Amino acid sequence: MRAFGASALAALVACALFATQLPNAAIASPAAPSGTPATSDLNQAKKPAAQVPWKRVPEADRKVLAPIEPEWSKMPGHQQRKLLGAAKEYPKLAPHEQERFQERLKAWAHLTPEQRSAARERHQSLTNLPPEKQGELKARWQQEKATQPPASGTPAPPTTPPAPK
Repeated sequence: MRAFGASALAALVACALFATQLPNAAIASPAAPSGTPATSDLNQAKKPAAQVPWKRVPEADRKVLAPIEPEWSKMPGHQQRKLLGAAKEYPKLAPHEQERFQERLKAWAHLTPEQRSAARERHQSLTNLPPEKQGELKARWQQEKATQPPASGTPAPPTTPPAPK
């Protein structure tokens, strides 16, 4: 169960960090009484989530998300909320998971906008692959990673699996 929780949090962080500007999911509204104009679900889906000002982020969450503070005001509201959710789960992570979370957050904060865009596109292309192809790529990536000599000194920035062929 612990592994599932860490995997779910890792997926949440990945989605938050690599998400493109997707519209919010449509929220089904109850049927309007007769004679009352109904609000379109499509119109609700197009409304972007309101941004959260950095000063309104709880202190504990600010400490966790500090590496991305300079970028915070540029993020769409839905991405901020995903990161806030990940920050809330951070204390529940094992120490090595917390370290990995911080490493990835710092690496992301140091990417250029072009590198972030490329990472988002790669993530989206990998997400759209059939599950069996994803499994093949993951196995190949892990094999390549295992054959690489360990880096001496500073930890390498997070890498992505190889591009699909």
